[in-house]
Amino acid sequence: MAESSNLLRQAFKGKKQSYLMSHLHRLYCTSIPSFSRMEIDVSKIDPYIFQRLGFTDSALAVASGQYPLITADLDLHVAVSTQGGDSVNFWHLKEALLDVQ
Repeated sequence: MAESSNLLRQAFKGKKQSYLMSHLHRLYCTSIPSFSRMEIDVSKIDPYIFQRLGFTDSALAVASGQYPLITADLDLHVAVSTQGGDSVNFWHLKEALLDVQ
Protein backbone atom coordinates (compact mmCIF):
# COMPACT_ATOMS: atom_id res chain seq x y z
CA MET A 1 0.00 0.00 0.00
CA ALA A 2 2.77 2.42 0.90
CA GLU A 3 4.72 1.60 -2.22
CA SER A 4 1.84 2.10 -4.62
CA SER A 5 0.72 5.38 -3.03
CA ASN A 6 4.28 6.74 -3.08
CA LEU A 7 4.73 5.69 -6.70
CA LEU A 8 1.50 7.39 -7.74
CA ARG A 9 2.55 10.60 -6.01
CA GLN A 10 5.96 10.52 -7.70
CA ALA A 11 4.84 9.43 -11.16
CA PHE A 12 1.96 11.85 -11.66
CA LYS A 13 1.42 15.53 -10.91
CA GLY A 14 -1.48 17.93 -10.96
CA LYS A 15 -5.04 16.86 -11.70
CA LYS A 16 -4.09 13.31 -12.70
CA GLN A 17 -2.28 12.82 -9.38
CA SER A 18 -5.26 14.17 -7.43
CA TYR A 19 -7.65 11.95 -9.36
CA LEU A 20 -5.57 8.80 -8.85
CA MET A 21 -4.82 9.51 -5.19
CA SER A 22 -8.52 10.07 -4.47
CA HIS A 23 -9.32 6.67 -5.97
CA LEU A 24 -6.48 5.04 -4.06
CA HIS A 25 -7.77 6.65 -0.86
CA ARG A 26 -11.18 5.11 -1.40
CA LEU A 27 -9.55 1.75 -2.04
CA TYR A 28 -7.20 1.81 0.95
CA CYS A 29 -9.11 3.83 3.51
CA THR A 30 -12.21 1.73 3.60
CA SER A 31 -14.19 0.64 6.60
CA ILE A 32 -14.01 -3.02 5.67
CA PRO A 33 -12.64 -4.57 8.89
CA SER A 34 -10.56 -7.28 7.23
CA PHE A 35 -8.75 -4.70 5.12
CA SER A 36 -8.04 -2.23 7.90
CA ARG A 37 -6.44 -4.89 10.11
CA MET A 38 -4.07 -7.03 8.12
CA GLU A 39 -2.56 -9.93 9.96
CA ILE A 40 0.21 -11.90 8.30
CA ASP A 41 1.35 -15.30 9.48
CA VAL A 42 5.09 -14.79 9.15
CA SER A 43 5.68 -18.48 9.78
CA LYS A 44 4.42 -19.01 6.21
CA ILE A 45 7.27 -16.98 4.70
CA ASP A 46 9.16 -19.11 2.22
CA PRO A 47 12.87 -19.24 3.16
CA TYR A 48 13.96 -18.99 -0.48
CA ILE A 49 11.83 -15.89 -1.07
CA PHE A 50 13.06 -14.43 2.22
CA GLN A 51 16.66 -14.83 1.08
CA ARG A 52 15.93 -13.12 -2.23
CA LEU A 53 13.53 -10.39 -1.12
CA GLY A 54 14.05 -9.74 2.58
CA PHE A 55 11.49 -9.63 5.36
CA THR A 56 9.10 -6.92 4.19
CA ASP A 57 8.67 -8.13 0.61
CA SER A 58 8.46 -11.79 1.63
CA ALA A 59 5.76 -10.88 4.16
CA LEU A 60 3.94 -9.02 1.37
CA ALA A 61 4.21 -12.16 -0.73
CA VAL A 62 2.43 -14.09 2.03
CA ALA A 63 -0.22 -11.37 2.42
CA SER A 64 -0.91 -11.44 -1.31
CA GLY A 65 -2.66 -14.74 -0.75
CA GLN A 66 -5.37 -12.70 1.02
CA TYR A 67 -5.04 -9.23 -0.49
CA PRO A 68 -4.18 -7.97 -3.96
CA LEU A 69 -0.73 -6.46 -4.36
CA ILE A 70 0.16 -3.45 -6.50
CA THR A 71 3.91 -3.13 -6.84
CA ALA A 72 6.63 -1.70 -9.05
CA ASP A 73 9.11 -4.21 -7.66
CA LEU A 74 9.52 -6.75 -10.44
CA ASP A 75 11.14 -9.36 -8.20
CA LEU A 76 8.26 -9.14 -5.74
CA HIS A 77 5.67 -9.22 -8.54
CA VAL A 78 7.25 -12.34 -10.06
CA ALA A 79 7.53 -14.07 -6.67
CA VAL A 80 3.87 -13.40 -5.87
CA SER A 81 2.64 -14.32 -9.34
CA THR A 82 4.53 -17.62 -9.45
CA GLN A 83 3.04 -18.56 -6.07
CA GLY A 84 -0.45 -17.92 -7.39
CA GLY A 85 -0.95 -14.64 -5.53
CA ASP A 86 -2.81 -11.63 -6.86
CA SER A 87 -0.20 -9.12 -8.03
CA VAL A 88 -0.37 -6.21 -10.45
CA ASN A 89 2.76 -4.60 -11.80
CA PHE A 90 2.41 -0.85 -11.19
CA TRP A 91 4.24 0.01 -14.40
CA HIS A 92 1.57 -1.79 -16.44
CA LEU A 93 -1.04 0.41 -14.77
CA LYS A 94 1.01 3.53 -15.46
CA GLU A 95 1.40 2.60 -19.13
CA ALA A 96 -2.34 1.99 -19.41
CA LEU A 97 -3.08 5.39 -17.84
CA LEU A 98 -0.65 7.13 -20.17
CA ASP A 99 -2.35 5.49 -23.14
CA VAL A 100 -5.67 7.00 -22.04
CA GLN A 101 -4.36 10.56 -22.37
